[in-house]
Amino acid sequence: MTFHLMEDTSILLQTMRLTKRIDEVRLLESRKSARLADQDTDFARLADMAGDRKRASSHSIDVPHVIG
Repeated sequence: MTFHLMEDTSILLQTMRLTKRIDEVRLLESRKSARLADQDTDFARLADMAGDRKRASSHSIDVPHVIG
């Protein structure tokens, strides 16, 4: 019985198809950088997580004093 389960799973995996819009693929490819290829950090995932937090709003603006 285990053999049949494994065989059915294999057939299912072989027949499944993954479809993605070409725009999504282009966006993912454009985010890749040769400079970052050797790093393990997934910057796309970090960017998505940063959107969950709200930025603290400032009630004042610091403007440097310009002499002249």
